Amino acid sequence: MKSIKNYQKVAAVLALALFAGLIWINFDRWFVQPVFSGKEKTGHLVVISVDALNSRDYDQISALPNFRKLLDRGAHAREVEGVYPSLTYPAHTTIITGVYPDKHGIVNNEVFQAGAGEMDWFWFSKYIRVPTLYDIARESGLKTGALLWPATGRADITYNMPEIKAHEGQSQFWAVLSNGSPLFLLDSQIRFGKIRNGVSQPELDDFVTASAKHLIITKKPNIMLIHLTDLDDHRHRYGTMSEEAQKALERQDERLGEIVQATADAGIYDQSTFVVLGDHGFLDFSRSISLNAVFRREGLISVDSSGRLLDWKAMLHSCEGSAYVYLKDGDDETRQKVEQILMTLKKDVNSGIGEVYSREGIAGLRTGGEADFMLGAREGYSFDNSWDGELVTTVMPGITRSEKDKVATHGYLLNSPGYNTFFMMAGPGVKKGAVLQKIRLIDEAPTMAALLGLEMPLAEGKVLEDLLE
Repeated sequence: MKSIKNYQKVAAVLALALFAGLIWINFDRWFVQPVFSGKEKTGHLVVISVDALNSRDYDQISALPNFRKLLDRGAHAREVEGVYPSLTYPAHTTIITGVYPDKHGIVNNEVFQAGAGEMDWFWFSKYIRVPTLYDIARESGLKTGALLWPATGRADITYNMPEIKAHEGQSQFWAVLSNGSPLFLLDSQIRFGKIRNGVSQPELDDFVTASAKHLIITKKPNIMLIHLTDLDDHRHRYGTMSEEAQKALERQDERLGEIVQATADAGIYDQSTFVVLGDHGFLDFSRSISLNAVFRREGLISVDSSGRLLDWKAMLHSCEGSAYVYLKDGDDETRQKVEQILMTLKKDVNSGIGEVYSREGIAGLRTGGEADFMLGAREGYSFDNSWDGELVTTVMPGITRSEKDKVATHGYLLNSPGYNTFFMMAGPGVKKGAVLQKIRLIDEAPTMAALLGLEMPLAEGKVLEDLLE
């Protein structure tokens, strides 16, 4: 009797799995019917973010075969003015909203959590305060896809593989599965999971590329957002223009070629427009600033015998090349004390602190957030969150991903030479051979929307008409 019941349970599970599989295979045919406006210039928009791609890379990418093909048949902007802080999550959210961080709400990579050993990032779409390009596309009935695009956890995306890092002891796959599109993620894991090595590069980007290719061939989304981080990872660990970074850029060229080929295999190449972009610049550094160590010595941070936080009045939160300083209560006495500390350190060139902004100055930077002060690092310096040791320590090159092992980073003010990023397009709707010297990151979202025949009424940027047919 028990064996019969067990067989019935197995049969029920298999039937449910078969039903789910049929839904997955035919979902777009049964439930998603794209509705075009008649203004669209392309049927499929493939957006490939090469994290850390910047204007200084132009000579190298123009010599790489797949970048070169798109440059020859498309349009580009040699320099793109980013947003501040010049970090991945604020930048990528600007790319798909067309507004600055103070308006879209993603003010850092990490969510400020005083005393947390490992802070959460802005993983989830709920943090974004304005409509995104994928929101507007979905409202128009277009099929959307996103692979490791920042701040897309639990987003309303047809095929969603969000970028989320699991907490210690949690399954990485489950962290992504529970916040994305389960059937799509299960399918990708079964087909390509053996490629991955956790979140290590270059295997992670290889997995993302394989998943993206399969999604393009089988589902043909109208808009695809693909985030590749191999270059960013190797620049952090080995240096901005290191040999390892150059090899990572060559791998990105190969992945770009594979993604373009997938549209040909899907029979949609002639209806596909490709956008390849970066998010921020990159600078080398050799010294790390631990301002929280000064706050601790000044009695503004207290810890127990194990170094765990007990209480705080003022705390720095790193954006690497810049930093927010938060006051817990904001009383005048604490504010005056912190301001005196900051202005004294600014006068000392060896402190590494180059700029100090009050709340009024922060508003002018369009960063957003509730910080009381914002700091900019001098060239060759970066901030960290530590409250141990000295104010400034020398950074030694390493091969791990911890703060102390990085030798290059971003987050800096936008006035550093060669610190801009890059933007290019090719395909239907793009004016072949058009070149602009400089655009703004906020211009990218409305321009991409225009290619799909959509509008972004809240965008602060403009449609780059000179790059469009």
